[in-house]
Amino acid sequence: NVTADNHRGVQAGLLNYTHKRLAGLQLSPLNIVLADSDGAQIGYINYAHGQIHGLQLSVLNVGSDKISGVQAALVLNVSDEAVDGLQLGMLNISAGDDTESRTAVQIGFVNISNQAGVVPIGLVNFVRGGRFNLEVNRDSLGFTNLAVTTGSQYFYSIWTFDARDINPDKRDLYHQDRASPTLSELGLAYPYSA
Repeated sequence: NVTADNHRGVQAGLLNYTHKRLAGLQLSPLNIVLADSDGAQIGYINYAHGQIHGLQLSVLNVGSDKISGVQAALVLNVSDEAVDGLQLGMLNISAGDDTESRTAVQIGFVNISNQAGVVPIGLVNFVRGGRFNLEVNRDSLGFTNLAVTTGSQYFYSIWTFDARDINPDKRDLYHQDRASPTLSELGLAYPYSA
């Protein structure tokens, strides 16, 4: 289905292409809008060149302007500008430098954002102006700890790895190995001023 002008309503087929604005639903394996999208794109690959107000649901979602709504993908969500809403996928990227106050949430294995106010919930989070800390410490019981913290200033993930020096002759049920598994934590910092 090819629309050379604005499209209002439903486009369903093997390929949906709207040259201007979409107000409605695109449902096919490949959906393309070259202007703003108000409504939903549902397929394997979704692309909107203008602003998105609504939903993109697929394996791969790409928006080249601001997104107000939801990008949900099995693999990848990309926004060239700021996100005001939710990105849900294995890899989420919000590349726009946001100077306005927006509420953005990214949920995935890896989240990348230029938005300082984003809430990244994932295994690894890279946020411009956010946290990226590496800590190594050793305590009096012989534990050596390595911790990696990634995320925004207010919401972040912590990965730790612990190792302990144990005499091989003194292993017991509780100290079979020298290293413990990696532990993941989520952190929340709330700015408080008196």
